[in-house]
Amino acid sequence: MAELGSYRNVFDDPKEFNKLNDLILGAIQQFSDYRQGNLTYGEIMFVLECILDTMRGSSEKDAHAHKGIKGLRDAPTFTTLLSTTSRMIETLLKKGMINSSEEAYILHGEE
Repeated sequence: MAELGSYRNVFDDPKEFNKLNDLILGAIQQFSDYRQGNLTYGEIMFVLECILDTMRGSSEKDAHAHKGIKGLRDAPTFTTLLSTTSRMIETLLKKGMINSSEEAYILHGEE
């Protein structure tokens, strides 16, 4: 395992970013060639979202709290936090404590 603080992000190095970007775009192109037709934007985004969900799920299974969190036992997963936040925002909206533009800002960052 790398030393704490020694991790680099792919966007810190343009060469690494370009390498990863080219690999992903190349894989999409290879699949398009295989199917003898281009993928739609929606198909690409759907597959990428599924990949991200899989990665989140597998990394969250490995994440455990060193100290138990009351009512959760293990560290909460991204999915748990997302669904809890969504329910909280929906409840605040229904009770009139926030309006729909505030809801959009909280959930999507849109003003």
